[in-house]
Amino acid sequence: MFFLASTVVTITAVAQDVDTLVVFTAPAATFSDARSIAVDFNGRIYIVDAARSMIFIHDTDGKFIASFGGPGTDEGQFDEPVDIDPTTSLLLNVADAGNSRIQRFTHDFRFIENLPIPSQTGSGGDEFPSFRPGAGRVVTPADGFPIAVVSSRTDDLYVIEDVSQRVLRWDRDRRNRWEIGQNLNLAENVADPIDLAIAGDVLLVADRGREAILVYDLFGFFIRAMAETQLKNIMAVKVDRDKIFAILPTRIIRFDMRGRLEQTVHLVMPENETLVDAAPRNDLVYLLTHRSLYIVPLSRTISN
Repeated sequence: MFFLASTVVTITAVAQDVDTLVVFTAPAATFSDARSIAVDFNGRIYIVDAARSMIFIHDTDGKFIASFGGPGTDEGQFDEPVDIDPTTSLLLNVADAGNSRIQRFTHDFRFIENLPIPSQTGSGGDEFPSFRPGAGRVVTPADGFPIAVVSSRTDDLYVIEDVSQRVLRWDRDRRNRWEIGQNLNLAENVADPIDLAIAGDVLLVADRGREAILVYDLFGFFIRAMAETQLKNIMAVKVDRDKIFAILPTRIIRFDMRGRLEQTVHLVMPENETLVDAAPRNDLVYLLTHRSLYIVPLSRTISN
């Protein structure tokens, strides 16, 4: 039995003091056009470089471990990848945006399958919802542009398709697809979704149009909006333990799991640098700009 609340609950952030974090360390790594960062359960850091069509893996100290990918359309190659999901530490999902697909790999980068992403229902990619090595190519190529991907513990897959600005969900067999945040009740709908995260049994959608984090259950039923109209230019949403983090170009805002504001950290970044993503983990925060990775202890924050 599923419970669908009929009342829209908006969690409004309460004004609090802003802490400041001065980023003065040298970059731990540099990139051509970094788009996203993720940390798996083992502490490995994954960074997507769209310009080089590569995924770079670093350890917790920022030391380079490995890379995979490269430009192309074959299995294990990318065209403007923009996101990676190592949630389970066993499987890797890559939003291969330029190739209109999600590619899936084992943790040691062996190809598993492709999931073609259409921009609209019937616009390609649905005749064969996924294909594996030796199973043949998709007859009608997909035409979508997936910009975010995350998987649940039961291997349901959630994707943001940017052309239609939709959040899509596939079950573990990839034979059924649903749209999330496309209801008659406009207060429950997405406007301009930009990133996804899963926290326990809920799906978090960073929505730039609504300047909020929208919360749905894993079946797509709307629960609430967090800090609506207060997260201008939100870039990403992250989860670390029992905390939710909104990533903005020069701020990181921490909420508890109910959406209550706990801390706002203003970042003083090196000249001409702003965040494209960040990944808090324990007492560290991994800060990603288009060109650089910075690793900074959160203990350096200074209360104003």
